[in-house]
Amino acid sequence: MERNIWGNWLQVHTKHRQIDKPRSTGLTMVMDKGLGMRAFDDLIEIAHPYIDFYKLGFGTAALTPLRLLREKIERTETEHIQIFPGGTFFEIAHHHKCTDQYFQALRDQGIRWIEISEGTISIPPREKRELIRKAHKLGFSVITEIGKKESGSFLTMEEIHSQATLDLEEGVQFVIIEGRESGIDVGIYDENGKFDSSLIRDLANSLPLNRIMFEAPLKKQQIQYIQLVGNEVNLGNIAPTEVMALEALRQHLRSDTFNPNMEVYR
Repeated sequence: MERNIWGNWLQVHTKHRQIDKPRSTGLTMVMDKGLGMRAFDDLIEIAHPYIDFYKLGFGTAALTPLRLLREKIERTETEHIQIFPGGTFFEIAHHHKCTDQYFQALRDQGIRWIEISEGTISIPPREKRELIRKAHKLGFSVITEIGKKESGSFLTMEEIHSQATLDLEEGVQFVIIEGRESGIDVGIYDENGKFDSSLIRDLANSLPLNRIMFEAPLKKQQIQYIQLVGNEVNLGNIAPTEVMALEALRQHLRSDTFNPNMEVYR
């Protein structure tokens, strides 16, 4: 992105952040809960450099008129954004024993990424491995998700580590840590949307964080992750209206993450 009008000082200030895509870290996943095409076009026009993944939340892909769904798929592909339906849609297909039809429908529409989750249902580990392998054979890149969507269902360090390790060993591209669209009282978040920093430090020491994505819809969560892990942390379930604000946090262009004493600015 051109910044010459601002001078070299801005390039120095933001040099720690990779802007060009494809990125391997610092990924941002947007959650679309039913944007109309005007709002979608506005979002892509201004924020496409900062969006890496575009999730069609829950089962909204089934509710979107096919013409508009195809437009979203084509436009995101043009801007090097990976689009995929939310894991709940997969779980519904699995519940009806229709995963083969689900996989084929995604392929027919040109969707290349798929989320395999257990937020509402439970899938035996062996069957989950088979599903991941089948998706890979069909040419999908696979994202899995850890955690249940029921309020009050929390994840321990041991649960995250064991499940993420198994999925990564199976070759999934990313593992998402559940946070829902609320970021409250689920996954690793308490009823106030807070998480234990020591848990994240432990994960950083035991898992490849470039392969982990934290659902973090709340600003205070985004700030805490960036301060704790760094601006290259992968964050998901970002509201369309918050993409630019999050990128400003990543580039230390907001007071919440701007620290004049940081060596990177000198």
